[in-house]
Amino acid sequence: MDDAQMRGSTLTPEQEAELHDKDVKRANFCLNLCPGCRAARKKQHGFWYQAVRASDDKLCPWCSSYARAVGKRAYEPVSDEEIDAIPGLEKTR
Repeated sequence: MDDAQMRGSTLTPEQEAELHDKDVKRANFCLNLCPGCRAARKKQHGFWYQAVRASDDKLCPWCSSYARAVGKRAYEPVSDEEIDAIPGLEKTR
């Protein structure tokens, strides 16, 4: 049984694909442009690390999309190989 069936989702496959596309776009923002998440991933300590870790995906839709697309929290370091394995996700910086 897939995740959509387990959650009781009534989305069509097209709608799920559209949601995945939105998740990837938001994950790109979190990966490349968000100053808090970028600092948290890079340094692994300090103010931004604690702030992003505390808010995580509860408050921020970009962090939530990043977690769904990448499979890691926004403050966890991610390798270039992991990024390359996800279609549509690109590291620009």
